[in-house]
Amino acid sequence: MALTTEDGSLAYKADTGIDYITYSDYTLSADNPLAGAAAWIEGEFVPADQARISIFDQGYLHSDVTYTVFHVWHGRAFRLTDHIDRLFQGAEAMRIDPPMTKDEVARIALELVARTELREAYVSISLTRGYATSPGERDMTKHRPQIYMYAVPYQWIVPFERIANGVKAMVAQTVRRAGRNVIDPHVKNYQWGDLIRAIHENRDRGYEMPILLDVDGLVAEGPGFNVAIIKDGELLTPGGAALPGITRKSVLEVAEALGLRTRLADITLDDLYNADEALGCTTAGGVWPFVSFDDAVLGDGTPGPYTRRIIEGYWGLINHPELITPVRY
Repeated sequence: MALTTEDGSLAYKADTGIDYITYSDYTLSADNPLAGAAAWIEGEFVPADQARISIFDQGYLHSDVTYTVFHVWHGRAFRLTDHIDRLFQGAEAMRIDPPMTKDEVARIALELVARTELREAYVSISLTRGYATSPGERDMTKHRPQIYMYAVPYQWIVPFERIANGVKAMVAQTVRRAGRNVIDPHVKNYQWGDLIRAIHENRDRGYEMPILLDVDGLVAEGPGFNVAIIKDGELLTPGGAALPGITRKSVLEVAEALGLRTRLADITLDDLYNADEALGCTTAGGVWPFVSFDDAVLGDGTPGPYTRRIIEGYWGLINHPELITPVRY
């Protein structure tokens, strides 16, 4: 993906090298300050480089925030209703009262994308506890919840070549995912202390992606993505200690359509090492194969046949008329 200047206009193009993942070919308006990336902050649409929030917001001060991220592909938002439903479910769990309705959130998010002119976009919606009239106020009942949004070019958690050829991952040894008695893993949150430690360990050990176990030694998730394995015709993915990802939901649907049995399950380290196939999935990049964990190579070290079909099936699913919402540019 690249933004290039041609005769004073911004052209947005990309070649993924994968025939079923294709970008739109279009030009952004040179005179639109929101073209290419923008945010919605306290009722105003602003260029990305002008996006600011209060340092007294509890989302910033105490990570008292939940969020969701959806994507737009070929000018259509994918599973927007599912994402907003999960955002509001997280808000209820955290006892944050949203300052607007689901329909209002959806309308503003789609307008934000339209104003950026992006046909392929990564869109974040955060709902925070907010801040009070008096700076530093500690009484949570006096805070006014806030919703912040931004839309930027579509993000890839893995390079295109890794989607085609597979990722070599590691299982973190120095940190485990925070316990369910500390952080509810079913509420999407920014409390990434354990995930950041795993990312540093991954770099130190020379792998491409980290996977974390939970406090019971079972497979949990990676930094911002779900994990699934395939064994003996069944796709298994962690349930209790992992976020119920919207992309994971799509993966389960595609897998079932391919004839695989699917199940939320406790996955041990041995299960991970001895899987027939494995994959990761998230909004930022869709689905990709894992070909090894630590020194354990899966199969012949190349992406497995079911994983390849799931990846292609996922990118076909994003055109399903019941799952998309057109952006009105």
